[in-house]
Amino acid sequence: MIVIKKSRNGQYYFIAKSRNGRTLVTSETYKRRDRCRNGATSLTKLLRGSLKVIYQTKK
Repeated sequence: MIVIKKSRNGQYYFIAKSRNGRTLVTSETYKRRDRCRNGATSLTKLLRGSLKVIYQTKK
């Protein structure tokens, strides 16, 4: 699963997690949410769709 979050400085990043909740990958930060989503989608395609993208923002 991939979770998209918003950092304290307002930039977006994603975290890829395994089924047991362990963090596999943490991305760089992106100024725009759509760019972050594109990065997460690219990772999903690279892994042949084995991860699901979940959109979240940290408040």
